[in-house]
Amino acid sequence: MPVFAMMKEIPEQYAFGNSEYDAESAYWKFRSLFSIADSMGKDVSDEVGEMWRQYEEDLFSEHVCFAGMILESSRKQEKYGLEKLAQNYSAGILLRTAQAAEDKRKELLTKMAIGQK
Repeated sequence: MPVFAMMKEIPEQYAFGNSEYDAESAYWKFRSLFSIADSMGKDVSDEVGEMWRQYEEDLFSEHVCFAGMILESSRKQEKYGLEKLAQNYSAGILLRTAQAAEDKRKELLTKMAIGQK
């Protein structure tokens, strides 16, 4: 995930995760998504892999534009608030990514429950 290195805080759901399932943990959102996809077979696993490749590509494109805006503002000496802006943008990326994993996991669980692949 493209985030700015100056992040001083990460969203809480990224701060925990261990060997016990926790629906609020970003770790478990990702781990359970890929476990479910793998259990549903190669086609579903490939579908999830392709979804993430496209998601990452979109994020990197967005990040390039945003980073350009930050750089341009910095050159113009408009530095006030840029660090906070970059922090909030990066936290937003992390939250959106965990939510994307959760949404796909729910979709796969629904398909699994109704017997659809």
